[in-house]
Amino acid sequence: MRENKRTGTSLMMFSRDEGKTWSRPVDTPWGLTGDRHHGIRLPDGRLVIVFRNSAPLAQSHVIAWIGTYDDIKQGKPGQYRISLLRTFKDGCYPGLHLLPMAPSSPRPTRPTAKRTAVARS
Repeated sequence: MRENKRTGTSLMMFSRDEGKTWSRPVDTPWGLTGDRHHGIRLPDGRLVIVFRNSAPLAQSHVIAWIGTYDDIKQGKPGQYRISLLRTFKDGCYPGLHLLPMAPSSPRPTRPTAKRTAVARS
């Protein structure tokens, strides 16, 4: 949730019953302060959350945050904060899609040159 005065952090709430009831709003870690959060869970359990950065004195426009649910719950900074390049077409609505991994391809090999013996007289 956004704190509209933009003087503090964003707010978050937690549910233990699939969204039927919610906790009271609490501050997010500063690393997650922003608008329009979108997230995915990676196969290893970590979260990637992209959002428009609205922390006071923020210089980056769109941020990707990588960490765990426990990082968020415990107010920890997470593992990574990545500044994403700004798109001038529509950079205010970040989104994510987890793409399937490409099958590993064999390493390219260099063709071996054939050696021919040249007889010199």
